[in-house]
Parts: sequence; C-alpha cells; structure tokens
Amino acid sequence: MDGLIYAVVARNMAAGLGTFWNPHLSNTLHSDFYLSPPLGLGIEAIFFKIFGDHLLVERFYSFGTGLLTAFFMTRIWKTATRSSREPPGLGWMPVLFWTIIPLNFWSFSNNMLENTMGVFTILSVFLLLKAMVDHQKVYLLTIAAGACIVAGVLSKVPTALFPLAVPGIYWVVFRTISFKKALGVTALLLITAVSLFSLVLLNPEANHNLSQWFQTHLVRSFRGEIEPTARYNILKRLFLELVPAIALSTLLWFFQERKKIGAPKGGENLKWPLVFFLIGLSASLPIALSPNQKGYYLVPSFPYYAIALAFLTAPAVGNLLKNLNPASRIFKVFTSVSLASLTFVLIFSLLQIGKTGRDHELLHDVRVIGKNLPANSTIGMCSSMRPQWTLHGYFARYFNISLDAFSTRYDYYLTQDHCNPEVETSWKEVPLETKIYKLYRRQ
Repeated sequence: MDGLIYAVVARNMAAGLGTFWNPHLSNTLHSDFYLSPPLGLGIEAIFFKIFGDHLLVERFYSFGTGLLTAFFMTRIWKTATRSSREPPGLGWMPVLFWTIIPLNFWSFSNNMLENTMGVFTILSVFLLLKAMVDHQKVYLLTIAAGACIVAGVLSKVPTALFPLAVPGIYWVVFRTISFKKALGVTALLLITAVSLFSLVLLNPEANHNLSQWFQTHLVRSFRGEIEPTARYNILKRLFLELVPAIALSTLLWFFQERKKIGAPKGGENLKWPLVFFLIGLSASLPIALSPNQKGYYLVPSFPYYAIALAFLTAPAVGNLLKNLNPASRIFKVFTSVSLASLTFVLIFSLLQIGKTGRDHELLHDVRVIGKNLPANSTIGMCSSMRPQWTLHGYFARYFNISLDAFSTRYDYYLTQDHCNPEVETSWKEVPLETKIYKLYRRQ
C-alpha cells in the first residue's frame, strides 16, 4: 500500500497538486503529506512529468532504481577486486545473490522509497571505497559521498547515514590507510552532510516539511506509536531473507571443498567479505533501535551482504567457468534450459501487463464506481471504512477521487454490507455491478 500512496503523491506533484516541500495525497487524507521526506517523491514526479499519468510510470521508475543499484554493485565489485585475487569477469555474481533475496523483488515491484534511498547510499559507499582503494581525489569523492548521504536521508529515513561507518570499517579490516586518514575522511564526510543538511533547513518550506516529518512520524515511530513490532524482529527477518543467498553460497562452498578449489581461508581473501558484511550490518542493525521494524527497511542493506557472499564463492565459480567445456552435453543442456526459462519469464511478464495481481475485487469495484463519478471529486463514505487506506489509495491513483468519512454533504456516498449506511431516505443506490461496495447518490 505504501508504494501506491507514494505514486499518488508523486503523480499529484507532477500535476501541480502540492509542491516539492508541501506534497499532497488527497483532499481528505494527508492533504499535507509529511509521512516521509520529499526527495524520492520529487524524483518520481519528474518521471510522471515526462511520461504522463500512466500506471507503468511508477513501475518503470522502480525498475530504473533497481538497475542503478545493480550497476553500482558491479562498480563496487570492480573496485574491490582490483586489489584481490578473485577471478576476472565475475561482476555478475553479487547481482545474482542480490536478485534471489525475496524482499528485493517485492520492494522494487511495489514502488518503495527504500529503492531510491538505496541508490544514493550505494553510490556513497562506492565513492568512499574508490577514494580509499585508489588514493586519488579523496576529498572530492568524500564530499560527493556526503552529498549522497544527505540525498538518502531526504529520500526516506536517517538509516541512510550508515555510509559514515565505511571509512572506519575499511581501516579496521585493511589498515592500508592510516587511522588519521580514516578519521579525516569520516570527519569530512560528516561535515559535508551536516553542512548540506543545514543549508536545506535554511529554506523555510524545507524546515517546515522536515520538522513535521520528524515530529509527526519519526518521533512517534521511535515511541512505538506507529505499528510497533518485537524489538529484534528485524534480525530474524534479515536472516530469513538471506536464506536463499546463503543456501546458494553453501552449495558453492561444498563444491569448492569437494573439488579442492582454493577457498578463501583467512588472510587477505577474507578481508573484503568482512568489509561488506560489516557495512551490511551498519545498514541493518540501527533498524532494531526502533519499535517500528518493517522488513522492507532492510532493502538498502542487501547489496552488501550479496557482495560479501559473492567474494566467498568467487573461487568456486571462477574455477567452474574456467574448466567448462562449451561442447559438453551438460553445458548445452544448461544453456537450453536457461534460454527457455528466460523466454518463459519474459512472455509471462508481458502477459501480466494490465492484470490485477492482488486486491482483485477491490480494484474491480474502484474501476466500476470511479467511472460513474465526476473526476477530481470528493465523495462521502461510511465512517468505519476510513482505515481502508488501500481503498483511499486506489481511488486517488486511478481517478483522483477523495473519500471523506466524516461528512455526508456530498452528492455521492460509499458504503459496504458490514457498514451501517449513514444515509437518509433522500439517497438512492446507484445500480452497479460491484462485488464489495455500494454507491449511493443524493436525490
């Protein structure tokens, strides 16, 4: 549901309903939208401005953030493997481990703001690692990384601050830079982030927006007033999401042990996996401090676990590819199955365009009812139905229609069977082929 709401706000912003610092959801629900900082919404609004109000726009945008994340993962891999003994040409391995994490698919197919935040944070990590590995343009890359941290915070939440830990993690593991230099990079990173964020706050509209977000959402979240969960639930969810990637890496580990391939046993070969595992923890563990621990908060941390696992299994994969005979029957069968699977996935995906994956009956009613209402209008609804946030979201996304649960002064009124119709005898039901809801019109 969150991604649906974000799409509505971004679409509204592109259409001139609300502004960057004062986003708008609907006339009756979050007319002033302060549930998140606005940068991710603003970037998505640009896509709506360019491509128009189409349902594929938010999917295209989310797909784009996924491609960018995968691209920066390969750039990080290339930077790290320049100073390691990993076989060349394995930049696809981190992406493979990353794509089999179930929550990634859900997040990128549901237009979550963590997707945008993750692009900025992984770009920040890439710039910092490049500065420390190459020892060139250190100050310039650090300042750029600091700007990415600010962009990450302005896209979603303060957990985007985790790249601040990268210089310290790199120094602890490698010791190829002095403690003084690691401290200096961290200080410059922090100064850049604080300075840029302070400049943002000098704008009165920005100050008001972020203050409202901090007071009405962030503080309440830390107090446990917004969907609280078990304190360390996020750690259990982290392990469960990484199970497929861990299982694949375990299979590869058994393979390399059986074939007596040189596995990364201690020393230099374990340093890069440790670096990325610690970066992943720095992005994941702070979430446990909040009583509100939703699984998708972990999405920006997954690339680093994937890169760590790729480093641990690269020797096995490299040796397998080196000894692979393209003329062998196994290789031909593998190639055929892979091509057939890819073809099936592409055809299946194309066939799903325009189909409803969930909320089938709800969406059916929204479309039937929405076509019989004036566009950009507001209608009344049964008061007990107000918490049906997905209903609000679909009416706003498809028809820009607002639902008011506190008034019957409108020409139309929405209700359903379990809800006591708060309508007078002057109302008449509109005959529609609906499955859940009923629409009344004032006579």
